[in-house]
Amino acid sequence: DERWPRAVGKINWAASQTIKVEGFVEADRDNLTGNAAGSTTAPEATSLNQAPKVLWNGRVTWTPTNRTMIEFRNGGLGYEQRIFPTPPGTIDGPAPHRDTVTGITSVNVGSFRQLDEKRLLTGAGVTHYADHFAGKSHQFKFGIEFERTENKLYTGYPGGLQFQDLNSQPNQVKIWAGDRTDGIGKRTSVYAQDSWELNDR
Repeated sequence: DERWPRAVGKINWAASQTIKVEGFVEADRDNLTGNAAGSTTAPEATSLNQAPKVLWNGRVTWTPTNRTMIEFRNGGLGYEQRIFPTPPGTIDGPAPHRDTVTGITSVNVGSFRQLDEKRLLTGAGVTHYADHFAGKSHQFKFGIEFERTENKLYTGYPGGLQFQDLNSQPNQVKIWAGDRTDGIGKRTSVYAQDSWELNDR
């Protein structure tokens, strides 16, 4: 059973003759129950998949004069993914079993996955138009951007174990405490550019 509710909001507002606000936000959530259901997967070994996401972007512009525009921007993304056991099973146990003769997985989901991703971008800039300065015209742009990203991933076996059965009897066991990966990235960019028109030709 899969459900995917989604919501979107937008804004486009002239706060005054010189200030304009625009942006959007989108949120959705993918919910899937009974994932991997089939003849070789017992009901308690199916997974519960959840993937909520939020995405947004906003922009404010101010034109103090007819030749200058100041801009502020902010945007980001938040994403999660959960591939977890179907209750009452949890990531703490009981440990899953897979029969090497029948190929049936039972007791709990074979492995789980937990992913968290975040991205945030903020910036500001100034655009200025100048005529008859060292040529016909210039369009100067100056600005700065800050970006931060974060990624966390956790995978493993429920209970840290995975049994390999032989005709419904435990034969081997894999022991794995799981893997954890945490990463953070940061970026700062400063830019300056000039669109220069020398003459009419």
